[in-house]
Amino acid sequence: MAGRIAAMSEAVRPEGNGLGLQTLSPLALDMSLYGVSGLFTLILLQTLGGAPQDIALPLLMLALGTVLPVGMSLCLRAGWPVSRVFELGYGILMVVVVLAICRDALPLRPYGDRITRFVEVGYVFPRWLLGMAVATWLHVGLWKFPPIASRLPPELSGTDTFTSLLCSLVMAIGTIAILRRWPGRLSVMVPLLTPVWVLFATGYTEYYTLVAGAWLACLIWLFEKPLDERSPLAIGAMIGILPALYVGFAGLGLIVGLICLVSRPNRSLVLLGAAAATLAAAIAICWPDGVARYLVSLYSEMNFGEEHTMFRRYVSHSASANSIFFSTAYALSPSHLGDLAYMATWSGGWMLGPAIGAAVVVALRQSGTAQLARVLRTDTRIWLALLLALWQIYYFLFMIPKAGPTRDVDLFFSTIVTLGFLAGRLLDITANPRRSLSILSALAGSAVVTAVFLVWIGLPRRP
Repeated sequence: MAGRIAAMSEAVRPEGNGLGLQTLSPLALDMSLYGVSGLFTLILLQTLGGAPQDIALPLLMLALGTVLPVGMSLCLRAGWPVSRVFELGYGILMVVVVLAICRDALPLRPYGDRITRFVEVGYVFPRWLLGMAVATWLHVGLWKFPPIASRLPPELSGTDTFTSLLCSLVMAIGTIAILRRWPGRLSVMVPLLTPVWVLFATGYTEYYTLVAGAWLACLIWLFEKPLDERSPLAIGAMIGILPALYVGFAGLGLIVGLICLVSRPNRSLVLLGAAAATLAAAIAICWPDGVARYLVSLYSEMNFGEEHTMFRRYVSHSASANSIFFSTAYALSPSHLGDLAYMATWSGGWMLGPAIGAAVVVALRQSGTAQLARVLRTDTRIWLALLLALWQIYYFLFMIPKAGPTRDVDLFFSTIVTLGFLAGRLLDITANPRRSLSILSALAGSAVVTAVFLVWIGLPRRP
């Protein structure tokens, strides 16, 4: 992909070494899109979104963020993957966040499920099996290991410091590793320009920070080449590990398994065996009481029906006593749709919707009806994309945010990342680096401003 972008960048590079109008116009366009997107986002959030009337910090960060479109444009001209800018940006963010954690300078984010209390007592939460097990092992094996614990200053010895450092490092290292493994892909960069991804990279002590990178990497791996070319052992292992990472990821595993079983039934035994063995091994390692007791504990922690529904407006609106979803009537009500618009705006950014629409329109125009029909017949990845998008939209519409839209603003991160990934995937297929850079610049402007509120200033509470 990097070579293809380099070749295309030569095609769009003007002749001559001077800084003429031809050279400046694309950069001016990207800067304009970045600035207009950021300013419009600020106006939108403060007029319709109810955001705090604080403009100094958003404008300052918007000004500093101009290095994003400038850096991406320079990378394109030099024939480098524009993802180098993202690598540098998230690397710098990691250093800044680690310093802020060490100085106890991070703001308190009043949303999410803080994992500190679970790590402190060594409790492996069943829905978060694998990540929580590793986090508790690291806490005991590193932070509480006497030769290390005795040398930690008092302000760094607490479990909250450990979880903040762990979450920020996992997100930053995972992000950079993905960018290095799959450089220059919009299917990677678009999800990284969502406010919720930025939030996760800033020492946010929520379990999702430990698995977000794995979710994105799984999506990239699944779409990298046709499923028929993948080993059933590898696909089965991935299907088995997904629910061990987070029970909410099981939907992707079921979709992938269903597609593989229908398209290649002769490989079903190997695939199902690998999935079952992987999941059983993960449970056995992370939950010593055994698979049966783990399933009992998992069922008791699933928050069915009205259990642990803390947000007053959502009480009595579950589909049934054994469901984690809203009833259809309430899920489609104006009140709940307003909540979803709030959550989508603050976690995904309002620009994500137009970016998805633009990606779909461009892909349909360039592919044509005949080519689209051929792809539908021959490549199971198109069915994977359609089923995955439908499942994520259903999950977004019907899943109950037990703590309400503000405190659970990060709940639908997998939906945001998935839709951003699919939009980027369509843009990768069309392979127009100049147009893609303009879309990234517009997304960056909106993401910078929105992330300032989400990460630092705070959100307006949804009553």
